[in-house]
Amino acid sequence: MSKQKRIFSVFLAVLAAFVLLSSSAFIAVESEHDCNGKVCPICLQINACRNTLENLTFSGTAVVFFAALFHILYQAVCSYTEHVSGITLVSLKVMLLN
Repeated sequence: MSKQKRIFSVFLAVLAAFVLLSSSAFIAVESEHDCNGKVCPICLQINACRNTLENLTFSGTAVVFFAALFHILYQAVCSYTEHVSGITLVSLKVMLLN
């Protein structure tokens, strides 16, 4: 992986962590606010933060699941190819006496 891609990946990870922490902090700080009613801007922002947390949590879970699935399948294929490639006529002690 090139240095530029690594820097970009780290930047995205830090940005996602910042969004998660700031959304959680906003919800914690403003959870006991004095609500005005239906169109309370703080309630709307709390809902937006909650939706952001749910979406990032779901997408993070999906990424981890598919990474684990890919790793398990990769290990299975690698172990199978190592086993199959080790089978030769000499290793099976086959005599060709035609």
